[in-house]
Amino acid sequence: ETFEEAGLMLARRRGTNEIVDADAAHGLVETYRATLLKGETTFVDILRKENLVLAADLMVPFAHWITPEVVPKRFDTHFLLIAAPVAQLGAHDGGESVEGLWTTPRQALSEAKAGTRTLVFATRMNLEKLSRYSTVAEAVEITRSRPVVSVVPKALKTPEGRRLQIPAEADYGVTEVFVEEGSTFGTAAHRG
Repeated sequence: ETFEEAGLMLARRRGTNEIVDADAAHGLVETYRATLLKGETTFVDILRKENLVLAADLMVPFAHWITPEVVPKRFDTHFLLIAAPVAQLGAHDGGESVEGLWTTPRQALSEAKAGTRTLVFATRMNLEKLSRYSTVAEAVEITRSRPVVSVVPKALKTPEGRRLQIPAEADYGVTEVFVEEGSTFGTAAHRG
């Protein structure tokens, strides 16, 4: 999805150690993304045709979120960390991804709190966790040594409103988040 939706190619030419450069990545997007989106080719086909190897060794498991059972449309999503190639700017696909920007976790959280950016719960919590780190390199290094705990939020209705609970072992610093009526952001409630 990083290539399909964001236009970043996290791969190397077979036999090299360097991630493809910006010009090569742009050329691959121009050549293949439309046919990939139409289902006429696969990402594996692109890698084979272009003699590329996915840079999976640089991708670090960060989080695993599963939509609560009470939600009709469910997702089972693994989040990975990788330092984006410096020269690759990326480009949204105009379908699943209609806007792209480079920002920091703290900035995105600040905008969400101010009401100028919408964040779904899993994204918000992942940004909260990422905001602990000063650099991408630090986040990748520390995350590499930590286990990933699957998170299936539990929704609770209380007299005060709706709360979402997550396991303490997932290391988000909170176990319960209050969600105001009509809000997608929520306020952290430090419990247990």
